[in-house]
Amino acid sequence: MHSWFLKETSLAQEYHEQQSANPEGHRYCVDNCYIRNDADVASVLEDAFTSLPSRKTFSLWYSMAPGSRRTAEDGTMKDMALSMQTDHYFATYAIWEDESDDARCQAWVRGIFKEAEKHSEGAYLGDADFQVRKTRFWGRKQGRILMDIRKRWDPHGVVVGYLDAGDKSGIKGLENVHEWEVRDN
Repeated sequence: MHSWFLKETSLAQEYHEQQSANPEGHRYCVDNCYIRNDADVASVLEDAFTSLPSRKTFSLWYSMAPGSRRTAEDGTMKDMALSMQTDHYFATYAIWEDESDDARCQAWVRGIFKEAEKHSEGAYLGDADFQVRKTRFWGRKQGRILMDIRKRWDPHGVVVGYLDAGDKSGIKGLENVHEWEVRDN
């Protein structure tokens, strides 16, 4: 077991550690979501932890409580774009080396999140692929504010958008809705 507590580090060391964790020559497919607080989290995530498609793939669950209990109404998050969280952050990182495994590993991730997203509030923007899955990233009010800012300060879409398929969202921005809500409506 390796432990690390208040040890000095450097930016170079942190980059080295990150490169070790994500080596070149590998293929990656990543997704995440915030599981609703009232969900049966163990049941929702069971397959994500017990059916990994490769030896290097991993899933993680992270408790966000009590920080996730902050609200815009209590003033702690009123101006934050990171306006949506729950007590349960879940992510999976499918990692493999052989291109012939692309379809199998990517399908595994899509399958895991097809089920998990039905129990989620949304996802963290940094580990999401907007070309693969639509979901919520912000509270509804905060999402509208962000898109209004973009329309005001970049009305011609000079700054690249959110890289959804073909950047179809353009200056309008991401829909900020779950894909399954769109399919079901």
